[in-house]
Amino acid sequence: MSKPTVVDACALVLCYQDFLVEEETSFAMFLTRVFERGHISIDDEGHAIQEYDDTAKPGAVREGLKTWIAEQARIGKVIEYRMDKKEKKRFRLLGLPQKDYKWIGIALGSRSSVIVTDDIDLFDPGEKKSNGERRKKLMEARGGKIAICCRKTFNIHICTCSGYDDVLSIVDEP
Repeated sequence: MSKPTVVDACALVLCYQDFLVEEETSFAMFLTRVFERGHISIDDEGHAIQEYDDTAKPGAVREGLKTWIAEQARIGKVIEYRMDKKEKKRFRLLGLPQKDYKWIGIALGSRSSVIVTDDIDLFDPGEKKSNGERRKKLMEARGGKIAICCRKTFNIHICTCSGYDDVLSIVDEP
C-alpha cells in the first residue's frame, strides 16, 4: 500500500536541485526513500504547488520542477488530497504562521504520519530568532511545540530529510 509523505517546499526544492545535477546527496536519497515507501501528498487547492513554485529559483529550475511534479503526479508519486482545515485555530494559538498550516492540513487530509521540512516554524515558531545551532538541535530532536502537538495529538511526526529514516522506524514498525 502506498503511504503518503508531506514534503514542504524547502525540502522538495533541495531534492529537485540535487536531481538536476544528478548528485547522490542525502536529499536525493531521501526522495528515493519517499517514493519507495509511497508518494508525496499535496493539496487539491494548489497551495503546495504555489509554494514549491515560489521557492524554486531561478526560472529554469521553477519550470523544470513544475514539469517534474506533473510527471510524478501522472505516475502516482505525487497525489492531491483535500486539506483538513479543522485544526487551523489550534495551531494558530501555538504560533504557527497561517501560511505554514497547509503542510499540517495536507498531512491530516492525506492521513500522512510524516511531514518533512527544514522550516523551524513547523517545529517551534518561537525559535525563529534562535541561533543556527540551537535551531538545528531542536529540529534534529524533532522537538518544539508544533512538532510535539502533531505527534501527541495526531500521530504526525515532523522531521528533516536527514531524520526521515528514524521517523519511519517509528511509524512503519510492524
